[in-house]
Amino acid sequence: MSANGNAAIYFVDRHLAEGRSAKTAFIQGGRSLTYGQLAEQTGRLPDLYAKIGIVQEDRVAMIVHDVIEF
Repeated sequence: MSANGNAAIYFVDRHLAEGRSAKTAFIQGGRSLTYGQLAEQTGRLPDLYAKIGIVQEDRVAMIVHDVIEF
């Protein structure tokens, strides 16, 4: 994990920095997602949070299915 405790830096961002954006990050039921796609899709979340008024240090609970989209 990164020094600031953000797991996304270790699990996603470092792969981009090390040139693996086209490598597969997840495979599920015949579908796959690359590190580049994962970074692009997860990068949308901060914009959504800002749009609905959630700011840094707020807490959010999510209940989601265990599927590639989440």
